[in-house]
Amino acid sequence: MFQFFFRFIMATDFSKNISKLPSLIRSVRKNLGLSQTEVAQVIGIDQSAYSRIEKGSQKLLIEQWFLFCELTQISPDCVMLGYVDYLRPLGTLETYLNKKMLPQKYLTHGGTSLRKVLPLVDYFHKKVGEKKWNDYLNSHGLSSDFFNFIDHEMNLNFEVDLTKELIQHHGLNRQSLDQALDLVWMPKFHGQLGYQYLSITDPLERVRSLVSNQRFYETAFQFETLHISAKKLEVALARDSSFEQFDYRSDSILGDFLCQYRKKYLLKFAEPNHDQPKIKLKELQCQFKGSAECIYQMTL
Repeated sequence: MFQFFFRFIMATDFSKNISKLPSLIRSVRKNLGLSQTEVAQVIGIDQSAYSRIEKGSQKLLIEQWFLFCELTQISPDCVMLGYVDYLRPLGTLETYLNKKMLPQKYLTHGGTSLRKVLPLVDYFHKKVGEKKWNDYLNSHGLSSDFFNFIDHEMNLNFEVDLTKELIQHHGLNRQSLDQALDLVWMPKFHGQLGYQYLSITDPLERVRSLVSNQRFYETAFQFETLHISAKKLEVALARDSSFEQFDYRSDSILGDFLCQYRKKYLLKFAEPNHDQPKIKLKELQCQFKGSAECIYQMTL
C-alpha cells in the first residue's frame, strides 16, 4: 500500500496543478453562475483583488481557498488532482448543464465523461504542450473551461476524433500505448474515485471496482462482472443500442485501436507496480470481430 502512495506522490506534478488553480476557480465560478463580486465578498477581498487571482497575478491564500471550496461545494483536494470532481454519474441533469461549452457534434446523446478520456488528453498535453492543446480545442469549437471538470459529459465522437488526431499526428500507436497508459492507475485520472482504488491491493478486485463504477466513466457500453475469484476475473462489455449511431468500427484510421486501448488500460490499471506484471488478459469474445459483446478474462 505504501508503495502505491509513494509512486502517486512522486508522479504527481504539483507545480502544474497549482498553476492551473486560476483557471479552475474561474471555471467553477462561471459554472455556478456566480459573479466575481459575490465570490470576493465571501472570501473577504474586493472584486479587483479577486479578478487578479483569476488572472494568476495574485496568489490565493490557503484560508481563501477553503472559503471558496465551502461556497462552491468542491473538494479542496481538487488542486492536487488538477480537476474538479462532483462525482456525478453520467445521465444526471447536472452532467448536461455544460452543454453551452460543447458543439452539437459532441453533445448529442452524451455517454462519455472526461474521466474516461483523460489518459488521451494527458498524452496530448505531454506531446504538444498547453498552447497546441488549446489550439486543438478552439479548432473544434470547444471551451477549455469544460476540461476542468472531470465528470462533464460528451459523446463518443470526441474520443474518436481525439484518438484519430493522436494516431495521425502525434505518434500514438500500439507500441506507444504503454507510455500513454503507464500512470492510468493514478487518482488524477479518476478524481475522487482514485483514492478508493489506491486502497485496494488485489489487482483483480481493483478492476472489479472499476467495472462497478463505470456509470461515472461511460454509458455507451454496459459493463458486467461475470465471474471473480482469487485467480480469475471475467468482464463483459455490451454496446448500448442507443449509441449505434457512432459507427467507429468502420473507421479506416482507428481500426481496432480502441479495443487495444481498452485492454491495455485494464492491464495497466490492475497493477500499479507493473515492472513485473502478473496479470494476463485474454479476449474471449470481441464486438469488433462480430460478437454481440466483448468478454475479457483476466487471470493471475
